[in-house]
Amino acid sequence: MIVVLSGEGPSDVGKRGEYDPVTGDFKWIEGAIPVIIRRLLKEELGVKDIRFKLYCDKELIRETRENKHSKGQRRRFSEKRNLPYEDNIRITGHADAARTLVQRAAADGINYDLIGVYKDSDKAAGTKKNFHNALKKYEEVVDQIKSGFIRELSADAENYFAVVPIRILENWLISDPKAIEAVNEKGKVSITDYPKPEDKWGDEVLGSDHPKILLEKELSKCHFKKSDKNEKFLIIAENMDFEVVRKKCYSFSEFCNALSASYYSLEQ
Repeated sequence: MIVVLSGEGPSDVGKRGEYDPVTGDFKWIEGAIPVIIRRLLKEELGVKDIRFKLYCDKELIRETRENKHSKGQRRRFSEKRNLPYEDNIRITGHADAARTLVQRAAADGINYDLIGVYKDSDKAAGTKKNFHNALKKYEEVVDQIKSGFIRELSADAENYFAVVPIRILENWLISDPKAIEAVNEKGKVSITDYPKPEDKWGDEVLGSDHPKILLEKELSKCHFKKSDKNEKFLIIAENMDFEVVRKKCYSFSEFCNALSASYYSLEQ
């Protein structure tokens, strides 16, 4: 099975490494999300052979982007004038990431089975601290990604999925204390259990409830010889108890359901 996936950077989807003359492509250093997807496909859906084609928005997908509208169309949008034809509907928000990923995969000649986009739903520290507002933002981002896939894929295609946490990736990573504990290489460590990790938010400053700060606090308790935080994230992803994370994180449960649905659509 070939899975095409794009993301925002090293922590989630990974990053491009050194060029491999054998394969004629760059090696890819995976982030936490491919690890989680691979585990879900293998452990819960029984898929044995899984290969990824991974893209980072900043490096690869934007290389294929062109202006989606003419100068006249952009002027009419700025003047809030409606355009008469469906083809001229403006692609908004994260829909463009999904749309462009499909185009890039086609340009690269990838015959993929599943295709997905990872996006944080809220990066601005200190904003939307109210969970209800954060949930609305999450739903908006998921809908945008889906609309981008629907616009670009064939009408009967259902092999796409969105990977979107409520807020950011770290809200998922702080969910399972035993997975964080797996980072520790010696002695005993006591990791805090956060019953409602998706509620955690605030300014990204020491002592706050921002999930990055909370995860750093828990990881500081662990004895780990390497300082690269992404390696620690990979260990957490490899050791996550998915049932624990599902119960605590609504958005993770929804992502698991979407991945399963996209997989089962291949059998139809």
